[in-house]
Amino acid sequence: MNILFVQTNVFSDYASGVPRVTYNLGKHFTKEGLKVAYFSFANKGHIVAEYGKLYHAKEAGGINNKFNFNELKKCILEFKPDRVINQMPYEQKLRSALAEFGVINNFKLIGCIHNSLFTFKSNVKDIMRRNLPKPFNQIMATNLMSKIPLLYHLIKQKIVLRSVIKLHDTTLLYTHANYKELTYFLKPKDFDESKIDYMFNPVNEVKQQLPQKEKIILHVGRLNIPQKRSDLLLDFWEEVCYRLPGWQFKVVGDGPYFETLSADLKRRNLPRIELLGYQKADYYYKQASIFMMPSAYEGLPNTIIESQSFACPVLAFNSYGALEYIVNDGEDALLIKPYDTGEMARLCVVLAKNDKTLSKMQQAAQQNAERFTLQKVGKKWLDLFNNLS
Repeated sequence: MNILFVQTNVFSDYASGVPRVTYNLGKHFTKEGLKVAYFSFANKGHIVAEYGKLYHAKEAGGINNKFNFNELKKCILEFKPDRVINQMPYEQKLRSALAEFGVINNFKLIGCIHNSLFTFKSNVKDIMRRNLPKPFNQIMATNLMSKIPLLYHLIKQKIVLRSVIKLHDTTLLYTHANYKELTYFLKPKDFDESKIDYMFNPVNEVKQQLPQKEKIILHVGRLNIPQKRSDLLLDFWEEVCYRLPGWQFKVVGDGPYFETLSADLKRRNLPRIELLGYQKADYYYKQASIFMMPSAYEGLPNTIIESQSFACPVLAFNSYGALEYIVNDGEDALLIKPYDTGEMARLCVVLAKNDKTLSKMQQAAQQNAERFTLQKVGKKWLDLFNNLS
């Protein structure tokens, strides 16, 4: 069976999110005896494909350059895929082209929705406060006025989601929480429920022994405000650092908020915190005792699963539905009301000072991560491929 991944991101084994998922799954499918290829709409920045064959756009502009779709067509004609995994089903030009190519070339099309469907709905007031000029943003962020953009969003999402489900043979969500989100926008009678399935992101492996841990709290992620809420990192640490004098806070990641965060750290002059920039995270997962994540929304965050595979219990704001399906509050994670950094700090200090509880939660984190191993998730993918007639 020939499997083709299609994405707009670069092809990479160390980038976060979709590229890393694509790489890991492609490696697994290749080892299981399938032929694998990748098509990226990025025209540069790729690593060499060790597992399978890489095709990519020849010109800049991604999906907005029609000539890049000619390269996709050439890829499909040469590779002759049986199953195509569309990692960007929200992109209208891409899903329409793939659906058309699928009819002509007789492959089954799988669309993967990689984020919460409530990204805008759950954060509309905050989004308007940040993006509209004062004092207009304060008016629009009231309960009454925020209903206007929400109504527009509801109508737009209905159109997009109907198209996504119609044009793909199967549409994958992460958890049943995402299905609840889907049925907020679409009534079950408005789409074919048999075309919906569920798939976790995988981790490569779970360490069988508890790594040697240090007094380190870790955050890994792209630094921005709208999604990752990186503006809360220093608020959290300011409440923790003087109550845990022997502990460090390490922040791994880069992004548009990095310079602002660095300047704010210099102004506050907080001790024992490092902004490490973009790094491969495994080394830091091994060291860390606790993982902290302040995101406003995610789909299924790789960093949470990866940190737990290295025995890190998670502190996170309970701000998106899938989180309660990914971790177990009070067992391998502590979920906090958004965006109460004071409460997050308090729970972190209590956990860090109780060696017995911390060790128990670290072991529970490893056990929870077993659900997401590449072997288990990969088997479910193979079953999906075979069941698509």
